[in-house]
Amino acid sequence: MRDICLPCHVEYRVALVGVTVLEVVDGAVYAIYAADVLSCPRCGHSIVCARTLSTPLEHWHSSFADALSGALALEARDPNRIVRVYGRVRDALAAEKGDQSS
Repeated sequence: MRDICLPCHVEYRVALVGVTVLEVVDGAVYAIYAADVLSCPRCGHSIVCARTLSTPLEHWHSSFADALSGALALEARDPNRIVRVYGRVRDALAAEKGDQSS
């Protein structure tokens, strides 16, 4: 499958390999998974592409707490390696206001 920039009609290119996605629902991290960032070579628009063979690590897994603290430590060192995705509009709005508690 190819990822195409709709306005430019150009295939996205890999911009950054190996980012960690934190899926936030109701203000808390619900799942963690690996992804890559793709960018349009023409307009620069970026997307997150999570087509890995690994499955998301969800909040109920026994290793979730350790993985989350590792991801938060990585975010402190290199914020470009962490992408937060919000399951609900209200979570995204709260994050914009700085009210996020994850």
